[in-house]
Amino acid sequence: MPTPEESELLGRCLAGAPRAWEEFLDRYRGVLERAAQATLRRVVGSVREDDLEAVVEAALLGLIKDDYATLRAFAGRSSLAGYLQAITTRIALNHLRTERRKGWLRFRPLDSVAETPAAEPAPDADPQRIAALHAAL
Repeated sequence: MPTPEESELLGRCLAGAPRAWEEFLDRYRGVLERAAQATLRRVVGSVREDDLEAVVEAALLGLIKDDYATLRAFAGRSSLAGYLQAITTRIALNHLRTERRKGWLRFRPLDSVAETPAAEPAPDADPQRIAALHAAL
């Protein structure tokens, strides 16, 4: 559930009040950035600055598109931050799918990401297998 302050800020943004959007950005841009970073890191294993900026920019544009339609759709069944995280995660996954189709990224299938965390390389990996992989590359 949104706090009264969140509801008030959201109402001012939707009404186009002066400085409301800037205040919204001050309060929630970090939420968008952290959600984008977490999704990129979970799927790809790292975060490139240009991917992070592209996702956050797309999320912000999505929020203001069609006279704030996405923000108007906020029903208040969760916190506003949680709602923004969900939106940003979806946008990040769409960004990664697009980049993958372009051939820029290689990562695990996105369908398995929601259920399993990114795998860490085994510290005791077989040196012969690693050498064979390097030779094959």
